Amino acid sequence: MNRSDARMIAEELHKFIRNDVRKAVTEMATVETEEYLNAKQAAVFLGWKLQTLYNRIHDIPHTKNGKSLIFTKSALRKFMERK
Repeated sequence: MNRSDARMIAEELHKFIRNDVRKAVTEMATVETEEYLNAKQAAVFLGWKLQTLYNRIHDIPHTKNGKSLIFTKSALRKFMERK
């Protein structure tokens, strides 16, 4: 194997690694953005009316960002399993 062959192999390997890393980062970012829900989305996720969600908010795991309520799908799934 000469120097140009080694360089060509290294470039191909670099392309494969870069594409795999890009794909993994994109998937992680998609999962992260899909994980968080606002109150309306959480009500739909739970199959409830929005007012029911607000009436039972003390039972449901959530965080607040200013006046906005933020829910995670994983926390809502665990909540539903308890019921």
